Amino acid sequence: IDFFINNKKWYYNKGIPYSLGIGIHGPPGTGKTSFIKALANKTGRHIISISLKLVKTKKDLYSTFFEDRYNDNNEKNSIGFDKKIIVFEDIDCIFKERKSHDEARNSMSFSGILNALDGISTSQNRIVILTTQYMRNLDSALIRPGRVDYIMHFDYIVKEQVEDIFKAFTECEDKEKINKFCKLYFELNIKTSVCSLQQYLMKYLSNPDEAINNIDELKKTAIYVKLDIFNKLINSHLRPSNKVQAPRMARDLECLSSDSF
Repeated sequence: IDFFINNKKWYYNKGIPYSLGIGIHGPPGTGKTSFIKALANKTGRHIISISLKLVKTKKDLYSTFFEDRYNDNNEKNSIGFDKKIIVFEDIDCIFKERKSHDEARNSMSFSGILNALDGISTSQNRIVILTTQYMRNLDSALIRPGRVDYIMHFDYIVKEQVEDIFKAFTECEDKEKINKFCKLYFELNIKTSVCSLQQYLMKYLSNPDEAINNIDELKKTAIYVKLDIFNKLINSHLRPSNKVQAPRMARDLECLSSDSF
């Protein structure tokens, strides 16, 4: 990212389009949105979030993608590609829709996305981010090199994060208590997001002993998260407008039971 920001001339000299495509995937609450906000803050750019659940035609897509004002209070041409980060949220929804009965309409939207990313009208100094929970659901044409330069996976918390978050929220500097909390956390044999752990520790600010004594409460959080993902998964495969895709559903359920939890 630093290289992209600081080496505009290098791109032009090499004849490489001056654009940056980033693919972000991972479970909910693991930091995808936080990363986007941090990148916007670092680059001083606006975040333009495009939901493909609402954009149904090329005209809708292009009017948002190439818009340079976005607000009547802004001057025309005041928000060019050098002043914004375009985010396609949950982009895998377009592929779910392409399986539905309205395939022609949604296929046109997919074609529009590809053209917007690197078509003839491609603009310079552009940062585009694609987010999804399941990168494997994306069409290879969308994430090929040239459209997506980096793919980043945001996963559940690891030991170092558990320690840092526990210390930050409980203000505990006692290594013995920190190690005890981490030990008990991993003995629960669950996977949680950063958000889930933060939400739990919000109840025990500056109170590390209570956070340690009530750590079993985190099991409930993990169960609710798993049930929510399971319900969304089932609904995505059993919509009334679709035929049941048994092989794909079986593969996703296997991933839910192993990779995700």
